[in-house]
Parts: sequence; C-alpha cells; structure tokens
Amino acid sequence: MSSINTVSSGAKNYMSGLASGMDTESMVDSLLAGTQSKIDKQTGARQQLEWKQDIYRSMITNINTFGDKYFSYFGSGNTNLLSNSLYNTMTGISSSDAVKINSVASNAISGMTIDKVQQLATACTVKSAGNVTGAAVAKEADLSKFDDSLKTYSFSITLDGISKTISFQGNSDGNKVLDNINQALYRNFGTSVGMDVKDGKMNLVQLDSDGKPKPGVSVDSSRRVILQSVAGQEDTAKYLGFEGGFSNKLAYGMSLKEMNFATSLQGGRYEFEINGVTIKGLTDDSTLSDVISAINGSGAGVTVSYSSVSDKFIMQSSTTGEISNISMSQTYGNLLTTMFGVEATGVQSELLTRDIETVAPAGALDGLGGLDAIQSFLHNGEDVKFSFLVNGEDVTITLEGKKDSSMYKDRQSVADAFNAQFDKKFGTGAIKLSISEDADAAKSKLVLSSEQYEIGFKGGESGTAATLGFVADSDRTNLLGSGDKLSDIGLTGGLTIKDNGGAVLGTFDVTDTATVDDLITFLNSKLGADAAVYESGRINIADLNGNISGSLAKTLFGSDSLDFPVVGNPAQVTSGQNAKLIVDGVVIERNTNTFEVDGITMELTGISDTPISLTTSRDTDKIVDSLKGFAEDYNKLIEELNGYLKEESTYKKYPPLTDAQKKEMSDKEIELWEEKSKKGLLRNDSNVSSFLSDMRLILYNTVESAGLALYDIGIETSDKWQDNGKLVIDEDVLKNAIATNADNICKLFTDKDQGIAVKLQQAIKDAANVSSGSPGSMVRYAGTKEVLVTKNTLYEEMKSITQTLANLNNKYTLEKNRYWKQFTAMEQAISNMNSQSSWLTQQFSA
Repeated sequence: MSSINTVSSGAKNYMSGLASGMDTESMVDSLLAGTQSKIDKQTGARQQLEWKQDIYRSMITNINTFGDKYFSYFGSGNTNLLSNSLYNTMTGISSSDAVKINSVASNAISGMTIDKVQQLATACTVKSAGNVTGAAVAKEADLSKFDDSLKTYSFSITLDGISKTISFQGNSDGNKVLDNINQALYRNFGTSVGMDVKDGKMNLVQLDSDGKPKPGVSVDSSRRVILQSVAGQEDTAKYLGFEGGFSNKLAYGMSLKEMNFATSLQGGRYEFEINGVTIKGLTDDSTLSDVISAINGSGAGVTVSYSSVSDKFIMQSSTTGEISNISMSQTYGNLLTTMFGVEATGVQSELLTRDIETVAPAGALDGLGGLDAIQSFLHNGEDVKFSFLVNGEDVTITLEGKKDSSMYKDRQSVADAFNAQFDKKFGTGAIKLSISEDADAAKSKLVLSSEQYEIGFKGGESGTAATLGFVADSDRTNLLGSGDKLSDIGLTGGLTIKDNGGAVLGTFDVTDTATVDDLITFLNSKLGADAAVYESGRINIADLNGNISGSLAKTLFGSDSLDFPVVGNPAQVTSGQNAKLIVDGVVIERNTNTFEVDGITMELTGISDTPISLTTSRDTDKIVDSLKGFAEDYNKLIEELNGYLKEESTYKKYPPLTDAQKKEMSDKEIELWEEKSKKGLLRNDSNVSSFLSDMRLILYNTVESAGLALYDIGIETSDKWQDNGKLVIDEDVLKNAIATNADNICKLFTDKDQGIAVKLQQAIKDAANVSSGSPGSMVRYAGTKEVLVTKNTLYEEMKSITQTLANLNNKYTLEKNRYWKQFTAMEQAISNMNSQSSWLTQQFSA
C-alpha cells in the first residue's frame, strides 16, 4: 500500500486529504469559523474592557491630582482653597532698602514707621594678629650636592595654582648652581619668584629683569608659592632645604608638621576647647583641612577659615549679637597659639603601647595551632568573627568562609586576611596581626599590635579571640601600665627640665628599671605636684612652665625641645553687637538682623538715619492668582471628561484586531486602528456624567454665611454651549471683590457646611476616593493598581468574559478534534478502496 501523508494537531495525527484530494484544513477551518468568531468577539470585548479600565484609572488619578492641589493640605499655601490663611495673606512694602520685609502675618498692623536704624547685628570675629606663616626661608641648603655639570636636577614649584617642573644644570660652583636655578625660574615665572641663600638658608625672593635675585626682597606676600620634590629626585628638594614640601603660605592639604608656621608647633598632639566644646584627635599628621573641618563640625557654634591673601585665620560665631562671644583655651599642644595667639601650657605624649601576645598554656588550641583551627573553619565555608576592644568600644570584624578556597592557603594568608579587615576599618597598618615563629614550636605565638589605638580583650570570654589564644583570665590591653618599665617598649635616652631662665632643674634617664611611675614622679618633682599624670596610655602635662629637651622628649612629645608656656600675639577680637532701631521713639534691640515686630517679619540690611515707612495690605494678587489657577485647572479637567462623554463611538465599527489580522498589517495601520477601537468607550458614561453634574451644581450655589455665589465675585460659567460649563473670570471684578470683601470670599469657599471648596472636595471623594474602606464610585467601577484591584465592576465583567472564553476554547478544541477525526476516517476509507482497486486490476491483468 502507498503511504499516506498526515498533519499534526496537538498530540494527534490527521490525514491531510491526499487520498481524497480535498483541502481538508481549509474545510475544517470553515466548519470552525462560527466558534472562532465567537472567541474573537469575546476576546475583543475583554480587550476593550481593559482599555476602558485604563482610561478610568488615568481619569481617577487626574481628578485626585486636581483635588489634592486645591482641596487638601497636600497643596501649597498658594493653592489650598480650604485654607483660611490663603485669603488672609498679607504683603508689605518698605520705603528703604535698609529694611526688607520677609513676611506679614494676618494680624499685622497696617503701617509702621522706623525712625532710625542705628546699627546692625554682627557676629563675634576673631582674627590672627599677624601673619600666621613664617618667613619664606627654608632649611639650610647644600648647593655642593649639585656639583655634577653633566646632570640635570629637578623640583616642582606651584605659583598661585600653576604648577611647573623646574630643571637646572649642576655645577661645581655653588653660585653658578644658584644662577642656573634662578634662570630656570625666570623662564617659567618671570620675576615673580626666585631663590637666594642667606646665612646658609634658602630664601624665596623676587628676581630682577635679568633673572638675578633681589637680595632682601621677598616674594610678594599676595602670591602663594609651594615647593615640592618630584619623583626620583627627592634629594634635590632635600639639599635645597625644602624636604617634605615648603610654602610661603599655608596649604590645606599639607600636614601640620610640614607647615611653615610663624609660631612653631609644639606637642605633636593637640586638644583644645572652643565655647566649651572639646576638639581633639588632631596630630602633626593632620592637615589644615582636617583642623578646619574638626572645628567647623564640632558644634562649637563657630566657623573658621584661612585667608591666603591676608595670611590670617578668621573665626566667626554662627550667631550674631552680644551673646555671640567666642572663648578658646588649650589643653594640650599649641595649635591655637599658632592660629590665634591663645596661651598654651599643656602637652600630651604619644600613646605608650606594647604588643599583645598569645598566652594560653602549651597543648591548648592557641597560638599557631589556633590559627590552623581558624583556617580549617574558613575552608569549611564557616564565617569567623573576631571580637576585641578598640579604645574601650566593642568591635567585631568578620572573615567570610570560602569552602575549599585557595584564599586561605596557609597561616600567613589567614593573618593577611585579618590585617586586610583591620586596614579597611581602622586605616592601613593601624592595627596589625603578625606571626612570630620559633624553632621551638611551643614558643611560637601570634602578636596583635597598635601604636594608634588602645586595643584589648575581656578576660574569660570565648570565641575566635580565645581560639587564637589572646583571651586570658583577666582583661588585657596593649597600653603600658604605670608600673611597667619604659625599656619594655624600647624607650631610651633621657630628658632635661629647665626653668624659663635656662637653669637646669633636673635630668631623667631611661634605665633598665625605670618605670612610667618613676618618670611621672620625676616630672611632678620638678614641675609641681600633679603637673603630670599618666592616663589612658599617655603622659599628660597640664601646666608646663619651662623647657623639656632631649631624645626622650622627642620620642614622647614629637619635639626634642619644648618651651612652655607658649604665648603668641593676642588675636584681634571684634565682639558681636545687637541690632538697634528706633520705632515711635522706642529703642528696639535684637541679637539678630531678622525679627518680628507687630506681625511684620523684617530683615535689617543697612544703617539709616532717615525714617522708613512699612505699610501692609492684603495680598490680593496672590488670591487672584490662586483662583485663576483653580479655574484653569478645572477647565482642563472638565474638558478632558467631556471629551470622553462626547467622543464618537468608533469602537463599535473597529473591534480589537486579532493576532492573525495584525500579521497582515503594518505597525502604523495597527496604531490607527486601535485608536478607533478605543474611541468612544466612555461616551455618555453615567459615572462621568454624574460627577460633572455634581460639580456644576456646586459652582452655582450661593453660600448663605457669605451672602455670595461665584458669579458675585467675577467667576461665571461660559455662555458658549460648546464650552460645557467652563469657568470664565472677570479679573477686575474679582480683584475689587477681594479688596473689599475678602472675609466673605473666604467663607464662600471654606464654610464647613456650604463652602464651595468643601463641597467640591466631597464631590471628588464621592467619585474618586482611593480607599478600600470608602471608595469613590469610579474606583468601585474600575479599581486602581493599589485599591479594589480584583473587587470592581469591570474586573467582574472581564472575569465573566474570561470564563466564557474558556468554555468557547474548550468547545473549539472538541469540534476541531471531531472534524479531523471524521475527515481522517474518510481519507482512510478512500485510501483502502484505492488499494483494493489496484489489487483487483493487477489480478485481472495477470
């Protein structure tokens, strides 16, 4: 028998009509056309309901936006028609620029005369007495280091923000070297900046027209010069005398220890008070920017700045008036002396610390064995939390477990992972975990160290710290104890104390047995009882009257010679003053230039000896603008809604396209068709009609308490029928009504029972209130994306259509299967008959 081709439908095979020669597929489609038509109709109906819901939800949003703007406190003070303050807004006019009116209360007096503005309120200002930068003289220069005439030397110089690299040729003659430097400077900056050597030190001077230094003529004080080394040529800067950077003015990004202050900094660590607020944590490594940020962000009520033009610090109180005085004192160091001449008597040492080593007994899971255990935990994918104390506060850092990862391949990599977390949290190298291995494994240990922070552990605790062997029976800290030996932390040398006359009062040397207590006892015996204390790992000297020098002083206090007290030039202080003015012969005094008198909030901007008139009146322009804005937005809203009501119903002639139809059309054709499919879906809609009718009726009402209607104040509905009730404003009538009858206009809108704004607000709620408890009629009909999503009329209609579609699709499938089964049986029968006929023909032929 010959084979028969088939077509597949779903999981079944059907004969395609090859035996009969009929177009079976087309015939089946024709037989199913009635049911398909019903499916397409129901699908289109559901699509139009979805479009209708989208239109409704957009309309609900627009109605509520309009309502929020004009009938709720979501609107601004310029649009909320329910607010009494809108209709009582006052405005003021000043006859002089010396007084500015900021606002006028509704109860303000109608006029005021200021006889005289005697003075303005000012802030307290403290200004450095002299230049805070020292003379433009670097350290000692050694020009003999540039004796190679075949070599080019370089350094960087920045003049008023313009940076250039200065290159010069070496020479065995120091004078020739200096000439080469100045010629290079002259080529780059003209006569502005040059160098000269005096008493062995490099000076910044001006050059003449030949590029030669003008001896004794310093760089213009208005210019800023910064000298720095360039990469690979650090020795050039060093031998010229400005190693580490040098400037004739202070630089915000330069560390304090590198700055050329007129009064040299002493102490290394700085703590002071401004207006009773303590500012600490500043060191020689802090920048000028750090200092200014610390003061301005301290809450002391002051703002400090540095003027490079005048080379002075300026501090100003945040408040004005006589109450704005500034008080300053120093606890440690002399930073305020360099800035404002404040006397300094105290100094504080560096933190005296030692390493914390593992202490658990041999055989316990401690030291390097503990590190191995931590490595195992991490390799198993377990996170490890390491808790300890930093400056008395609990701190926990976490290592993330990585199962079978090469990240924790050995002990050192685990220690490195701890250090990476320490660096991230506290700064690079501030806290460090290291491994100390010994040939005798029992002596191997872990070491936790920090020279910047007090670190420690609470005794008796468990966890990672215990596993590593850092936790003992008692609390542990890295701070040196008062009874501990100074030599234990590597302190050597000694110090000498002299009085202000230079007489030696005593000398202290670090011996093998000298303790912190020994040093404190020595200091107090020479400086006075309780002058020095050891507290929180630092030696604090509160009242130093004399000189401390020596290598131990350098190690402890950052300088090998400390001279206290340090007294600078007293700063220029301008006390704050109150504002004073005379009104009707009465002197009014305030500590600020902005204040309120009789309902008028004014700002004094200048002195005036002539009378100034302040007049107030109701701000009719603001009320007019508010009502005009309301009318414009109302008209836009009803135009939109009426557009839906009167829209031509083309949707009846243009049902939504089926997928098959879309395949035969271009994108533009689909777009134009769907526009017509949506048009008229809300024509004569009862919800929209009812809402528009409610609003029109409200606008026609007369409010009895006001004795007015909208048309009485120049707001009427248009007499053009095609405007569908839009509002028209006669601005002249409205302005006159507001000027003469503002109180009743306020009642017209805000009366709690009949007010137009009150009733419009209620009408909007009745139609579009988005609340599941009391939804508006439109929300009940279409829902929103947040409220009544599946409990609205349109949803129920779409749900019904969806069920009908399900039934039709089921019917379609059953009919299709039946038709194909019938045609397949026919094809099979014809095929069998053809086979039999062929067989008979063959037999007769034989």
